[in-house]
Amino acid sequence: KPAPPRTPGPLVATSDAAPVVPPWRGAQGVAAAAAAVVAESETQASDRSVRGSATHARLAELRGPCAGSAAEGAGGALSAAVSAHFLVARRGAPVLPEVATDLWAAVTSFEEPERLRELGGRGVCDLLYVFQAARGWQMHAAVCAVLVEGMCRDPDTFMLDLLLWPQTVALVADYLARHAAQPQIVARFLGLILVPLWAQYPKPVEAALLPHHILAVSTALVRSEGLLSSEASEIIRRTVMSWATANVSGLRPRGLSGVALALSRLGPSPGGDAVDAVLLRALLCRAAELVQVSADDPAAPFRPDWLGMLMCSLARGRYRGSGEGLRAILEAHLLPRAPAQESVPASSMQGILLPSELQNLALTAHATVKLDIHTVPLDPTDPASVALAALAPAVLQSCSNSNRGLQGAKGARSVGLLAHAFGVALLVAGPAEASPGALRGTLAGQRHLETVYERALMELFGASLRLPTKQEFRVHFQLLSALQCWWCAAGGPQASLGNLRLAHRVLEDTGRPNPIPGATESADGQDWITTKGHEEVVQALPAAFLERAVMEEFAFPFWLDVVLHPEGSVRAQLQSASGRELPLRTRGQP
Repeated sequence: KPAPPRTPGPLVATSDAAPVVPPWRGAQGVAAAAAAVVAESETQASDRSVRGSATHARLAELRGPCAGSAAEGAGGALSAAVSAHFLVARRGAPVLPEVATDLWAAVTSFEEPERLRELGGRGVCDLLYVFQAARGWQMHAAVCAVLVEGMCRDPDTFMLDLLLWPQTVALVADYLARHAAQPQIVARFLGLILVPLWAQYPKPVEAALLPHHILAVSTALVRSEGLLSSEASEIIRRTVMSWATANVSGLRPRGLSGVALALSRLGPSPGGDAVDAVLLRALLCRAAELVQVSADDPAAPFRPDWLGMLMCSLARGRYRGSGEGLRAILEAHLLPRAPAQESVPASSMQGILLPSELQNLALTAHATVKLDIHTVPLDPTDPASVALAALAPAVLQSCSNSNRGLQGAKGARSVGLLAHAFGVALLVAGPAEASPGALRGTLAGQRHLETVYERALMELFGASLRLPTKQEFRVHFQLLSALQCWWCAAGGPQASLGNLRLAHRVLEDTGRPNPIPGATESADGQDWITTKGHEEVVQALPAAFLERAVMEEFAFPFWLDVVLHPEGSVRAQLQSASGRELPLRTRGQP
């Protein structure tokens, strides 16, 4: 029968009578008590508060026999206690920080070699899950340091346990990526534990991996900040590629987005192998297939965060395919599936990206512009149904003061991406007839889009004044680039006085004693390519293209490394008449 209601407490429940402690008989008694805890939580599922107090009282009793490794059956008691906490946490019961602290004290009471042996690979995964569920707990960094030290001291000792439960290394890597105090800790675990296991036993590892494991390892690889050797990174890359190739056809929306993001983080191999582009094409085809299968379902197949991950991955990998697959995906998520009234155009309605999804709005808008599909109508019957026009209503609402996502550094990064995307779209809109395959509408439709983009841009400029946009140089650069794009496209004599004053405030609001960035800020986050690298790329071009190639030409607002002028253009004819093959600079010359 379910236990009677008790007064909730931090660790144990209190009542008029002293709690009855069951007789402990080593690991068997703990296992029986753990089963009773799980059964009790299922029986009382209808009353969450009663379930929580009773469950935590029983779990507090479970931790008692784990006080030291010298006690009889303490090893089995530790494993059973961890398993019981995991099962209860999986069923939604809250884990208090005090409970996590006591459980960690029970784990650390064992000597270093015995600690992980008693838990095993699965026990380590259960323990980390419980710690993740303890919100506000302050000992994650200490757990990371102790765990990596214990596993890396003698890696061969735990290899059999890890082989029996190969997903342990991926879940530990995910925990380290989230909570490790230093990237050296993550790199040490990857280099001494994960990479040897994946290199020696590739088939069992691939059979046990799931999409979220792939994403977790890629996150840990980024968190190691380049401290891992190129050989170790290549082993991780090959394993991920092999797994993705074998499983891409069966991925669901969530797993597909995670795998796409993992592939975009890995990048090309040292030899320049472009198999990642092949996989991105397969992932894009799979995503389009999922959209087509769910065409009759009123709910879109991808959640907002999954869509943001997928679009961010394709933008990182610089892959869009023919553009039709991306158009179908964006149409299914940015436009409503079934308009409420036939008289309402699809472009005036809203998809799954709501104003509260500011980060996913920013990722989708940025990827749409970067992949150059922002002028493609999502609905063939409505020329104004381009992606940014569909996102604009949600962007306008997200800039309000009541939006919780518009706060702090994350909000500033989202506003920077959105402003840059709308600024570039406004600048490069141009005449509809000048761009084949782009929006071909009337002049009035073109003016309508320009008005929509400018209004969204002004709202984003106003929101940026309330955010710490000057803390990160990249966000500051994006805002200034958007401001310059707006000035060239809609500023000057045709701009209204209100917009000019707002632009002037954004320009003056540098928040820095010197608005000119220094060398360190300018180099932040940049992947440098040497002049020799540029020369090698140009010299590999076919002869017909080599005659029209120019290095380092300025095209607002960027310097382009290599420019191929259209055949028959005035610039190409002048270059061909001059007899110069290519205006390459002398190495070292500015």
